[in-house]
Formats: sequence, C-alpha cells, structure tokens
Amino acid sequence: MIDLHVSRHRPTVAVIDLAALSDNFHDLYRAAQVAAQGSRAFFFCPMVKANAYGHGDLQVVSRLRGLGASWVGVGLIEEALHLRSSGDSGRILNFGPFDQEGARALLQEEVTPVVSSRADLQHLIAAIRVLASSDPQWAKPRGVEFHLKIETGMNRLGIEYGELDEIVKALQQAPELRLKGLMTHFASGEDATDLGGRTEWQMREFERCHQKLTRDLDADIRDQMLLHVGNSGALLAFSTQPRQLAVGFRPGLALYGGLEKDVGGLRLRPVLSLKSRIAQTRWIDPGERVSYGGTWTALRRSLLGVVPCGYADGVRRGLSGKMSVLVKGRRVSVTGVICMDYFMCDLTEVQDVKVGDEVTLLGRQGHEEIRAENWARELGTISYEVLTGISERVPRLYVDASVGNN
Repeated sequence: MIDLHVSRHRPTVAVIDLAALSDNFHDLYRAAQVAAQGSRAFFFCPMVKANAYGHGDLQVVSRLRGLGASWVGVGLIEEALHLRSSGDSGRILNFGPFDQEGARALLQEEVTPVVSSRADLQHLIAAIRVLASSDPQWAKPRGVEFHLKIETGMNRLGIEYGELDEIVKALQQAPELRLKGLMTHFASGEDATDLGGRTEWQMREFERCHQKLTRDLDADIRDQMLLHVGNSGALLAFSTQPRQLAVGFRPGLALYGGLEKDVGGLRLRPVLSLKSRIAQTRWIDPGERVSYGGTWTALRRSLLGVVPCGYADGVRRGLSGKMSVLVKGRRVSVTGVICMDYFMCDLTEVQDVKVGDEVTLLGRQGHEEIRAENWARELGTISYEVLTGISERVPRLYVDASVGNN
C-alpha cells in the first residue's frame, strides 16, 4: 500500500504511476509509427503543457526523455522556461503566440517556436536581428528553426491559405530563418476515419496549403520538413487507417490514460490516482442533515467519514450528490455538498472501517475503478478539465511499479 503520509501533514495526494506513463508512451509511439508508414516527415511530440496535464511537468519530462522523447510540447513560453531552468536541454516546441520579447526569450533558451500569425513571424525576425547585432557570435550557421501552423478549420490560431504567399516572401527575405515543420490542429480528431467528417475537411485544406507552400520552397527545406497534424484522437484513428501527410502526432490526453478504455485497440492506463484517508468518523441519527445547506438527510442511523479533500483541491463542488469514492474496495456515496477542504461520505455499509483507512477518489481499489471520465460525465465536461483541475496544493507522489517502488 502507498504511504500517503510521507513528508506530508495531510494525507491527500495525487499518485503518478510512471510505469503507466512509460507503457502509454511506447504504445502511442508504435501506433504513430504505423500511421506514418515510414515517412521521412514523421514527428512525435508528447504534450506536457498545463503542468503535464496536472501530472507534474518536470518529473514527466524527465521520464519521457529517458524513454527517448526527442521533443516535448508546451503551450506557454513560461512552461518552456520552467523546463529549461530545471536543466532540461532537449527539444521543446512552444505552441503559443508571442511578441518580440517572447521571441527573444524563446531564442535565447533554444526553444523552437510555432509561428501561427504574420505578427509572430515578424516578431521572430526582429528578435533574431536584435540578438545578432548585440552578439555577432549568436547567429546560428544553419538558421533559426521554427514550425508553421496552418489554420484549416479550428478557427483559433494559424496562417490561412491566402496568407501563404506573404509568408514565403518573408522567408525569402530572412535567410536566417529555417522552416522546419508544418502543422495544423484538428477540432474533432476522433472522426479522422470518417470521410464525411470535419477532420477530413481539415485534412484536405492542410493538403491544399501544403501544396501551395512547398511549391515555392527550396527542395532541401521541403524534403526535410516535419509534418504533424494529429492530437490523441487523430493518432489513434490514423493508426487504423493511415493516410498521406498524417504522419506526425502530438499525443496529450492519451499519454496520461485519460481516454476511454481500449480506444483505438490500445489499453492505455490512467497515470494519475487521487487518494486521501478518513480523518474522522461520526454516527448520525435518522433525519440529521449533512454539510452546507443540509441537502443530504440521513434516512437511517448512518456512519459518516470526513475526508480532507475538497473543491480547492479539484474535487468540483458540482460533483455533490453525484460522486462516489472507494473505501476498502467498495463504492460509497459522497453525502451533502462538497466543501472547500473536505467532503463527507456514507460508510454505514463498510465493515471494520476506521480513521486512517485509504479513500480513492480517482483510481483503482480492489476490483473497482473510478476514472476521470466518470467525473467528466457527471460534470458535463471533459477529462482534460478534471485532470488539469487538480490543484497544486495537492502533492504529487511519483511511483514506478515497474521497479517495485510503490
């Protein structure tokens, strides 16, 4: 059993299973290779934005690098700088927009930028020239690499078809820049195998933009350019039905096991479990009410357990009256409104329960399991929000079942 009390004053902890992360990485990498069918433009970039989807970016990136991940992707410059300050020297792809100051920070820390607007490109060119003028040794002999994002239907970030001529002209006037990758982002990647779906429409637009752009590029740039289009859902879909240009992938949620079971033929395992312990128990009589507003009333003499975990930790108040937890391998219901720091649960049917017994909010206990998707369905949201919503005041405990460290 995991010791939830190690160096902590509260037994609430998010347990991160690095063995599950490793297994998911290998499974997804193999699936991506199948989808790419040996293409020279193959690209695989695990996403570690938002603190690695709530799992802890430093520890996750350290494990991914050890598994052979050449690239990792972030959403903010600050996330990239956090990794660099920790000592990570691998390739980082920054997906967020930036101004000239941001471009300079990316260049100085050797973080590869994704250019998604003409303004991004001009900021990057200006930053390169400022750095080169202040330090003649700074300019890279082979140029500064960047990836270009194409807008194909997400209508969020990206260069549109009609802007490509201007982009090519700017590149011709800025020999210090080197276009290394071309990408887009799907709005509904899970429908990638549906020829009438939204992803298919986006793929056709990506192909149209790719043809126009590469027609005007030098052969060496065109031949070495990386292509990446697929998030988790598209990766799994294209692994069963490969297609041209869908050869590079950026798995996010799937890497952390946050998709439904057996999706795409893979048994991806949840990496994060959320656990606590019973802090107090108390018997209440029939008719007594529980928590704020008294929304739950005991219909019988009931044993309540108080658990030190609440909505400030990411256990959303909207789960009140809808959520169950696992105690001694049994599902028990949460009673009343979830508080900022606590919730109460009905332990009446649990045999020999006592203060200090483990409570599993997310994860497996015995033959039962509660997944982030279960919470998401009750909340009318997605498991991305559940995982990234587990707050930083919940300590992360890293275990590796593959070496018996659990």
